[in-house]
Amino acid sequence: MAVLTAWLAGLWLVVALSQGGVAWTPAFLLSLAMLWSSYLCDPIGFWDRNAHGTVFFAALAVYLSTFRWRGGDDTPASILPIAILKHGTLALDPVIDPWLTGKWKDFVVEAGGRKLSLFSIVPGVLASPLYLLPILCGASLTDQSLHNLSKVSASLMTAASASVFYLGVKRRCSARWALAVASFYALSCFSLSVASQGLWEHGPAQLGLALGLLGLFDGADWLSGFGFGLAAGARPDTALFATAAGCYLIFHEPRRLPRFLMGAAAPLGLLAAYWLHYTGRLEPPEMQFHAHAFSGVKPEALLGLLLSPTRGLLFFCPAALFGIWGALRLRGAAVWLLASCAASWVLVSSYGYWTAGMTYGPRYLSGAATILLFFCADLEGVMRGKGPRLAVFAAAGAFSILVGALGAYLNWPGSFSYEVQQAQAWWWSLHPAAQLLADAGGLGRLPVPLRAVAAAAALAGTAWLAADLGRRLSR
Repeated sequence: MAVLTAWLAGLWLVVALSQGGVAWTPAFLLSLAMLWSSYLCDPIGFWDRNAHGTVFFAALAVYLSTFRWRGGDDTPASILPIAILKHGTLALDPVIDPWLTGKWKDFVVEAGGRKLSLFSIVPGVLASPLYLLPILCGASLTDQSLHNLSKVSASLMTAASASVFYLGVKRRCSARWALAVASFYALSCFSLSVASQGLWEHGPAQLGLALGLLGLFDGADWLSGFGFGLAAGARPDTALFATAAGCYLIFHEPRRLPRFLMGAAAPLGLLAAYWLHYTGRLEPPEMQFHAHAFSGVKPEALLGLLLSPTRGLLFFCPAALFGIWGALRLRGAAVWLLASCAASWVLVSSYGYWTAGMTYGPRYLSGAATILLFFCADLEGVMRGKGPRLAVFAAAGAFSILVGALGAYLNWPGSFSYEVQQAQAWWWSLHPAAQLLADAGGLGRLPVPLRAVAAAAALAGTAWLAADLGRRLSR
């Protein structure tokens, strides 16, 4: 029965893609059917054998269960596959009409007489295989079709990053601890609420970082170089993490460096070829657009990115901060990467738009959060059997999952104005948990008593999850 369900869901997905219809519903059912099939095959060893596959389909099911697309700035990435597959170009000129008619200046830079994406082309290139079937079948693509393809592509990439992340941490801790840390990564703020919901740059960058970390700590230098190169190509600021990994190899394990560099050369070499071909320069076409936005480090931004209720890592993904301790315990490459996380924090703090637009939390720190969560795997030895210490860690993880879920299933609070965003940085009423009770929040259409019941249920569920995690991780 499970195999039949998976087959029917897969057939439905193929038909939906070929006709340019709603794809995330059959993709959601397919992920559930695959989980069901895996459980029926081995109920006892469901989480122990092939757990990376289980993590992938479980994360994919959760990401798709929101049944909504969360995008905007992902528009260039979502139409780039059409330009690649139908017109054989990485320029957006053939697809400006109708997708960006009248608004292309918000998403496009002109270079060499062509219109190019204002953002990295990596997300769109990686998403292209999913577009192949509807384009080959001549499906009529609409805005809804693009939103579907964007959502499913992003969810697939982020679910893949969760699976790779699990593989990277399970070799350094018990299976139970690895699963908990991977859950914090897959279900916390950035993966669930942002990276998986639209074809942003975050999903491919997090996938690249997960591959880079796996390879770096497992001795797979080609893979590590490729992963960090992919991340840097997807989001240029993640080049800080790639540089840290390279510096560690240079000063501590130079024999590994050639393989690392050759792995990085694949994604970065192709990206450089794109720059050179379309602009005549070895620099991203969007470089000039972003460069002017950097100035001196802003103290408010430094504090806000950590402590602000609307943009602070502490109040959106507190579990990640435990990774500082884990990195210091592991030492070696971990310390270099920890330094790159600090550098990323400082870099973003010097960006004029550090609030990151109409967004959810400190998404510019999603790369740093990925790395910090990775090092939470190295805390098992000092956490297990330590009641209060473990309880705080479990509570931080549960709260991170709650905030991620609120961002995925409800509306993002805030304003589209950068000036207003910075003015609201310290408004406690705009934290997603507080928004459960607000008239302007995601539950605003409900009467106040029902909102209070929903908020109490969410907090009670978080407390239960924290207690359950504490019990399981103490065994």
